[in-house]
Amino acid sequence: MLKRREKQFKRFLIIGDSLVVFLCYFLSYFIRFEFIPVPLGVPPFKPYLYLFFVVLIFTILSLRANGLYSSKGFIWKGSSFFKILLSAIFSFILTSALLQFIRVFSFSRLFLIIFFSFLFLSLSIFRFAFKSILKVFHKKGKFVEKAIILGAGTLGQNLVDKLKEHRELGLQIIGFLDDDPGKANFSYKGIKVLGNLNDLEKILEKEELDGAFIAYPYHQKSKGEKIIDLLQRRYLDIYFVPDIIQMLTLRTSVVEYYDLPLIYLNPTPLEGWGALIKRLMDIILSSLAIVLLSPLWLLIAILIKREDGGPVFYKQKRMGIDGKEFEIIKFRSMEVEAEKNGAQIARKNDKRVTKIGSFLRKWSLDETPQFINVLLGQMSLV
Repeated sequence: MLKRREKQFKRFLIIGDSLVVFLCYFLSYFIRFEFIPVPLGVPPFKPYLYLFFVVLIFTILSLRANGLYSSKGFIWKGSSFFKILLSAIFSFILTSALLQFIRVFSFSRLFLIIFFSFLFLSLSIFRFAFKSILKVFHKKGKFVEKAIILGAGTLGQNLVDKLKEHRELGLQIIGFLDDDPGKANFSYKGIKVLGNLNDLEKILEKEELDGAFIAYPYHQKSKGEKIIDLLQRRYLDIYFVPDIIQMLTLRTSVVEYYDLPLIYLNPTPLEGWGALIKRLMDIILSSLAIVLLSPLWLLIAILIKREDGGPVFYKQKRMGIDGKEFEIIKFRSMEVEAEKNGAQIARKNDKRVTKIGSFLRKWSLDETPQFINVLLGQMSLV
C-alpha cells in the first residue's frame, strides 16, 4: 500500500522530471540560437544532443540527493522550493565542471544559464501541479487505496491525525475495529468503529481493502496471530504502529512516512524485476514438468476412470496471489460422493479414499496437476 504508492510516485516523478528536463533543454536551445544574436553562427546540434543525456543524469541524481524521490519529497511543500533550487544549482555545477575538460567543442554558457533557470521554474511548477492534480483525483475517488485501523485508542487516533494531514497519499480509512465495549459507538474525526476484532473477516468479505494498520495495545497479543494470518491470506499490506514492536517475530522493515514511523510486514508477492524473473521460472519449470509428467498423468487418468468411472480431476477453491479465488486442480483420490454432506478433512485410513487414490496420496501424485495452476499464473513454485 504505502510502499507500493511510494514506488508509483517515484516512477511517475522520474518520468515527469525527465520530460521537464527534455522540454526545458530544447526550448532553451531554440531561444538561445533563434532569438539571441550569434556572432560566430549557430553551432551544430549534435554535441548539444550528447550533452542533454549528461545533463539529464546529473539532474535526476541531484533531485535524488536532495530527497525529492523519497516519501517526504514526493509532495510539494515549503522546503520543496529550496530543494529544487539546490538540485538545479548542483546539476549546473556538475555540468560546468565537466565542460572544463572538453576542449574539442565550446558550449554556450548563456544557453546553460537559460536552461537551468527554466529548469528550476519548470520543476517547481510541475511538483506543485502534481500535488494539486492528486487532490482533484482523490476527491473523485480515483487512485485511492482503502485501509482499516485495528484499534481505536491513542495509537489509532494518532495515525488518523497523521493520515489526514497528508490526504495526497490517497489513503481512505473506512473505519476502526476495537474490542473495547466502551468504543461501540465511538467516532474520531468522522471515522467510526465498525465492530470488534472478530468482525475483521466479515469486513474483508464486504470491503475491497488494500491494507490494514494494527494499532491495538500489546496486551491483546493473543489475537495477533489469527489477525495477521487472515490479512496475509488476502495479501493485504500490514503495518504495525510501533507500540507493539515487542510482539513481532516475523520479518519486517521500518518505514517512515511524514515523520510517522511504521513497522511494515510485507505479505505481497515480489514486484518489478523480481516478479518477472519469478514468473519466467514458473513458466519454464511448470511447462517442463507438464511435458515430462504427461505420460504418467495419462496412465493415472485411465486408472481412476477404470476404478469407478467418475471424474479424473478434483477441483477446490483457493485464494490466489492476487487475492482472488481460483480452482486448484488435483487428481481425484476419493469416492465421487465423498463430499455429499459437505467438505471434510481426510483422516488416516479414511474409507472414502479409493484404492488408486491411496497410492496417489502416498506419493503425492494427486497434487502434480497443480503445475497447470502454476503455468496459468494462479500459483507459484516458489
